[in-house]
Amino acid sequence: MRKRQTGNIALILTTLLLLCNAPSSARDISAADYPGNGNGVIVNVAQAMVSKASSRYYRVYGRFPSSWSELLDSGILDVELRGYQLQPMDPDDGSLDYPSDVYFENNKGQAFCHWLNPLTEQPHRIRLQFPSTYGKDLAEMSEVLQLPAEVDVLLRNYASDEQQLLQFAQLGLIRDFLGIYRDLHGNWPASMEQFMDSGLSPVGPGTLNPLTGQPYRYDCSAGDIRFIVSNGYATVEHVDGSGPLPVGIDY
Repeated sequence: MRKRQTGNIALILTTLLLLCNAPSSARDISAADYPGNGNGVIVNVAQAMVSKASSRYYRVYGRFPSSWSELLDSGILDVELRGYQLQPMDPDDGSLDYPSDVYFENNKGQAFCHWLNPLTEQPHRIRLQFPSTYGKDLAEMSEVLQLPAEVDVLLRNYASDEQQLLQFAQLGLIRDFLGIYRDLHGNWPASMEQFMDSGLSPVGPGTLNPLTGQPYRYDCSAGDIRFIVSNGYATVEHVDGSGPLPVGIDY
């Protein structure tokens, strides 16, 4: 189901590596057009993508991917990882070849993200925590909340629909990186197009909707995605076949 996006689209990181008072020699590490630059902060997009996308994969399947290629084949992530100098990156190569390089490891079911600090050139290993699965969360919603019968059935159908869960994983990643866009730029993107053009989006214009097998339209049509900008805040949500989402879900 994968459709790979090429070009100079890069991804994002959760750890802020350089603050506004960092020495100029450190800032020179990154390319001027690297998407993770903003407000005096540099964010390593690849390390964040490997970590966050792997956790979303776990939320769908209850296990971490055996390799980065397996995660890409799922379609959860649809952009090309690049380093600070826009070098193409292969998280399956098992090596750290340049500052900011990243690789993914699955060691007997436990996942790790390895990366090379661009400031100290020291290697780091982050152990990924086991998140709750979508299936478990949806089941708990049905048990705890007093929902109308039709909504309860809807949640149970979601839990058994792999393609719907994959869409939830994409939505969760989009929400994560919308927040990073805000942190870097000081404002939310006005549209999905602006977000994707920034190079910070985990999806691109041709990313396939797991439910339809066709590219997303972002138009609030049944089975697609709704992009919402309200009171200076931006987010995305899925649209059920009968209309807008009837209950909030933690993507």
